Amino acid sequence: MINCFKMLGRSVLQKEGYYAIADEAGKREMFLKYQSIVPNSKEDEPEHAICLNFDTEQKIFRFEQDKEIDPGNRDYFFAFSAPRRVAKKFLSTKDVSCFYGEIFTASLKYLKENREGGKSKKWLADNISADYDRLLMNLQEMFYVETDKGHILNKALLKADQQQIFDELGQKHPKEKTEDVYDRFLNLHFFNWESKDKKKFPPISLIKIDGRHILEHEEHRASYINLVYYDVFERFFTEGGKKDNLCHICRSKAEIIGEVPLSMKFYGSTNPLYFENLTNKNAYKSFSICRDCLTEVMTGMKYVETQLRDSILGLPSYLIPSFEQEQQDFERKYKRIFSLLKTNEGYKEDIDEIESLVKQSEKKDFSFSLLFFDSPPASSKFDIVKLISDIEYRQLVKKLEYFDDYSRMYDLSLLKQRVSLNDLRYALFPSKASHGKHDAKLYRKDILDLLEAFLHEYGVNYTDIVKRFTDIYRRRSHRKDGNVDELAPFKTVLMLSVFNKIKTLKGAEMKGGNAATEVQKEEYRKFFEAHGEIYGENYYRQGLFLLGTVINEIVRAQKEKTSTFLRKLNLSGIPPRNVFKLVLEVQDFAQIYKDKIFEVSGVWGNIMDRLQGIENSGMKSEEVVFYILTGISYAKYLGMIHGIRKQGGENDDHNE
Repeated sequence: MINCFKMLGRSVLQKEGYYAIADEAGKREMFLKYQSIVPNSKEDEPEHAICLNFDTEQKIFRFEQDKEIDPGNRDYFFAFSAPRRVAKKFLSTKDVSCFYGEIFTASLKYLKENREGGKSKKWLADNISADYDRLLMNLQEMFYVETDKGHILNKALLKADQQQIFDELGQKHPKEKTEDVYDRFLNLHFFNWESKDKKKFPPISLIKIDGRHILEHEEHRASYINLVYYDVFERFFTEGGKKDNLCHICRSKAEIIGEVPLSMKFYGSTNPLYFENLTNKNAYKSFSICRDCLTEVMTGMKYVETQLRDSILGLPSYLIPSFEQEQQDFERKYKRIFSLLKTNEGYKEDIDEIESLVKQSEKKDFSFSLLFFDSPPASSKFDIVKLISDIEYRQLVKKLEYFDDYSRMYDLSLLKQRVSLNDLRYALFPSKASHGKHDAKLYRKDILDLLEAFLHEYGVNYTDIVKRFTDIYRRRSHRKDGNVDELAPFKTVLMLSVFNKIKTLKGAEMKGGNAATEVQKEEYRKFFEAHGEIYGENYYRQGLFLLGTVINEIVRAQKEKTSTFLRKLNLSGIPPRNVFKLVLEVQDFAQIYKDKIFEVSGVWGNIMDRLQGIENSGMKSEEVVFYILTGISYAKYLGMIHGIRKQGGENDDHNE
């Protein structure tokens, strides 16, 4: 997989002209651009960075709004994030609170220690001017005061109007730390919200000196860029590099690094996944990498983190392209894969766009991997949940088209619905609608196993799906705030049929029952034929389905009641031996509401002959409930679709 990151990084850099840049300074800056924070804009309203502006002439400082946080301003912000417990030295970063106190102290200490005690003395002397140190020292002495806990912004130098607000907050919260008062001040000043909570703070904040970003100070620009480059990349060679070693990526003999600074801690040029199990100082024995390869790998990895990240089935995921050589137009092609997997609106447009890009590249197909991960906010630890590798685009599209076929077959667009892979997530696994508070970590492996089965054509257990569905449906039905999708049982049958087209469902082929009578209603017959692997020769399932259609008629007739016949159904499961007791109850209610319901000709004969012997069928109690629910749901679907067609003035031969 590491080679995929390398080739992606090479493609990114080549597209930007990195390899044509003659001077080292230009290369460093372009490399850093692709390591910087991507300032993604909010969909609802513009968001601006917060700037701490030091005015060295008037000797005051103030907090201001800066440019809009938008991808187009990535070069301007040139922002970087540092892990916790690491010296804060970036003047454009994520957390504005690091500017309250130790930003310059930490930077100066970092430079001093590496100049005096490390192997980087010459590199730092050649690349970071002493004038930059003096700038930091002057700013610290001018705008900060030293306390027993370290340096803190001198509130007496805060601009007058802002100082008044700050002092009022300090008097109102006298026991709070100065840092907390600054948080309260920023909330009140920028967001009209008096709180020390940082959740409204923007993801980028920066320091300005006399109204200019550090990159706009030409005398310090190169030193700052080199400081960032040293921290992000160079120090791993100057401090822990090993000369004349074999690079495991390009197989050349070169200087390699001893400690591997990759955000995703898995290595190996041949193994698809390999976790570091050695100390950092000996990591190179497990995985070694040279300068050129590290530049490309870090670029590719960061690109995946920032541009090819999305949520699939509710779980965070990275898409990792598989390149054999550099490619152009990879951004549009791979970003659209997420839309395919989520099957949002524009599904066909995504396929058309990808097909045109594939044709332009003169390739018949391409592949990629999905890496699902668990990385808590502000954590430097990267935990892999699952890797699904070698997913071929054309095979994926073929599978997704099965969902599209069923959506068209049943005109689901008229109901503003479609059946998709994403429906599996909410039909089969816990969510707020079924469980309220829930921990996704407890069942994410099951979700991803099902996704992998879909993508790689593994067998899926039919009984497991039925049990999961009935459990979730029951829970949603019993919750006051549960949002029950009445068409979910019907759509789950469609999903079962999709899985069966990909790979035969394990345990779905059970036969049973008899059918001496023919089903009169055409829609029911066609439904059984279309999903023959489920209903074809299993007449018990057909009988339960038909029983469900009658129950739907009763429920429709009871629409004025607060409690309908559905309350009589034990959604946890109905043992086959109790089915005929339920049949008798349905018959009684059908008789009570005979003037308000429509009974399909011969339906009771169909039900009775198909359910004969069901008590000895071996069906699971959850199965019994599932097939009753599918009948209720499909009858509900027919009512909805017929009503819409009637309103639209379409001829509908099925209107009752």
